[in-house]
Formats: sequence, C-alpha cells, structure tokens
Amino acid sequence: MRGVAILLVLFGHGFQNYKVGPAAAAGVTLFFVLSGYLITGILLDRPSLRTFYARRLTRLAPPLFVMVLVVLIVGGISWTHAIGALTWTQNYTEYHIDTWPFGVTWSLGVEEQFYLLWPLFLLAVPRRHLSRSLVILFAALMAWRMWRAFGGDLIQSYTSVECAGTAMVAGAYVRARSVQLSAGAGSMGIYVLVCLIGATCAIGSVAWLALPIFATVPCAMLVASHESLSRWLARPWLVWCGITSYSMYLWHDTLPSLFDAETLPWGVAVGALVGVVAYYAVERPVMRWRSRSHRVEVRVRPGVGELGGVVRGPRHIDSTGLKDVRSAGPVPVKAE
Repeated sequence: MRGVAILLVLFGHGFQNYKVGPAAAAGVTLFFVLSGYLITGILLDRPSLRTFYARRLTRLAPPLFVMVLVVLIVGGISWTHAIGALTWTQNYTEYHIDTWPFGVTWSLGVEEQFYLLWPLFLLAVPRRHLSRSLVILFAALMAWRMWRAFGGDLIQSYTSVECAGTAMVAGAYVRARSVQLSAGAGSMGIYVLVCLIGATCAIGSVAWLALPIFATVPCAMLVASHESLSRWLARPWLVWCGITSYSMYLWHDTLPSLFDAETLPWGVAVGALVGVVAYYAVERPVMRWRSRSHRVEVRVRPGVGELGGVVRGPRHIDSTGLKDVRSAGPVPVKAE
C-alpha cells in the first residue's frame, strides 16, 4: 500500500506541469491513513511510550538529517531554511518564513506531531469507548477542516495536523475496529479516488488543496481491503517501492528543487533515484543497527509487545505490508 502511495506522489509531482498534481495530494492522504492504521496497531499492543518515541525518532530522524545536510551543502543555502524541516514544524512555518527547498517535509511535520499526540489520546480513552471516540473525533476534525477550507484558509486546511490528521484518525478507526472490506469495496475505493483526482485536475486552480477532504474515506476503504487486494499489493516491485518510499519521498522534491526541476519528470526521477541510494546507504543500515539493538532488548525483556519483537495480538506489520500473525513468538519487526 505504501508503494501505491509513493507512486501517486511521484507521478503527481513529476507531471505537475501536465495538470496531474492532485495525484500527489491523494498519495499523501493515503500515507496519512496508513500511518494512523499502523501506529494505532502498534500502540494498542501497549509498548512503553519511551520505546515508542525512541523507535519513531531512530526510524525517521537519520534519513531526514542526512538529506537536509546534503541539500544545504549542495545548494549553498543557509541552515535557517531548514528550521521547519529539522523541527518537524514545516507544516506551520512554510508560509511564514523562507523554508525553500524543504517544503515537501510539511507532511513529515504532520506525522511527527501525530506521533507525539496520539499515544496520549489512546491512553486517555478507555478501550471500550475507543471506536465511538474515534468517530466523534473524526467528525469534529472533519467539520473543522471543511470550515477552514471553505472559509478561505485552504492552506492550513491542507497542512495543519488538526486538519490533515483526519486521515490518520480514519486509519486508526479501521485498525481499532479491525475493519476488513472485500476486494470489491477496495476496487470501489480506487474508482472513487481516480474520479476525484480526475475531477480535481479538470477544475484546476487550488482545488487540489480540498482533495484530501473527499479522498480520506476512499483511502480508508483501500487500507481496510488490503488483505482482499493482497494478490496485487504483494507484487515484489510494488513492495520494494513501499520499502524505499520514505527515502524516495525525502529526496524526490528537495534535491531537484535546487535546479528548478521539481515539477519535471526527469527531475523527480533523479531525486527518487537518489532517494533509493540514500535508502541503501543510510536508512537500511540504521534499521539494521536498530534491529540488532532491539534483539538484545528482547532477550533481556521478552514479552514487551509488538515493538519489543513479541506479538501479543493477531496483527503484525512487516516489510511486505500488513498481514495476520496468529501465533505469538519472537519475530523480526519492521514497524513502518
């Protein structure tokens, strides 16, 4: 599923001059729904907050910091441009200070802010009231998002965590309720999403900023039908795209933007290829180091939940996507 999301982003950004940019907005929305699904699944297995935050930081920070450093050096620009990216506040700072060329990291800001707040929400809400609370929260946030979007503040309705977070809450609901839809429902979600992208492309202007409002439910339908669509989603090339998606996302726009090529197919392609190199040079070695440290922790403290390498519930996330694991035991973990 992450492979689908990153391909939508690359296609939308690479062919932006051909008026298909809204595809990228749909891809980011799918990423957000997936994040809500995956992170909620991890947290429902009750790992310690310290472990959760440490793993999020070691997962996301090294590739980001390396990208920022390289782009600053290659571009010969001031480090002040990277403040929003380095502090995961790009979604609030981009339109107030000069943060070029790191605008694409706004979505990382949304994710990190969600990771910071979501464990506290799940701790505060009793499990028996979780589904109802998620429905209420989703309705409230969506109403707020629509009010801001159609009230003239399209930018913040697109980038702020309280608005973009509606997609993550939708993913959280799918996970909390263990919603499983048929392949037909998933196909319907794809059809609706394609229609929304097409309509937004036809309307043009800034309509793409409102696309996520309508794309959230179709994206949630896709995530909820991942098992039914596994025949297609488990294709090796698509799985590989998902595995390398974080590094590709980091680089596909930032590096080409130094040469005014971030809206050109060749520019985005080169940026994505650099991202693949960065995955093998930076992200994967860091994950291997983290896994070795993690295995030591498991031997000392077994039974600490999914993040500790022992699955206590039926669902587990691995590098190929999402799958069921019915028996508890030590397993290699790759959380997002």
